[in-house]
Amino acid sequence: MDQTSIITLLCISVLVATVVLSSKLIVKRRLSHHRKAINDYAEGLGFQLSDCGSITDRVIGLDQTSGHLFFIRQSKMIRECIDLSGVQTCCIDEITRTVKSGKDTIRVVDKLQLVFVSNETKKKLSHLVFFDVLDGDYAMAGEHVFLERWVKEINDYLSRRRVC
Repeated sequence: MDQTSIITLLCISVLVATVVLSSKLIVKRRLSHHRKAINDYAEGLGFQLSDCGSITDRVIGLDQTSGHLFFIRQSKMIRECIDLSGVQTCCIDEITRTVKSGKDTIRVVDKLQLVFVSNETKKKLSHLVFFDVLDGDYAMAGEHVFLERWVKEINDYLSRRRVC
């Protein structure tokens, strides 16, 4: 290798390292901003979060002491607080459609939401939308895995609550 090739490789390495570190810093700042927003919302209502997480512009948090779940959708200024005392279970609702493309049939997700099933049969189900094509969400960014984690956490909380 000649000196020019070594310098070129070194410059490319520095550029790649800068881009990687910058993107990690941006993600960390956004996560910090989301956590602050959900914590401020919960504290404003007199609650303290045990855990929180975010994906895209949606933030969710749980206060296991009081049994309240908090949700913020930053871009639409949606804020919700769900009292889990009247909730029997939580599950993922995936609304899909099939699209035919030549000989292939493709399943497309149009909407992905958390649904809270009430203890009372006549009470309306609560839901929190995490992906909706009609709201301008065109590409999923890990929402399904994120929701699976939260369904497990919420249902674990609900089972512990029933045992006590």
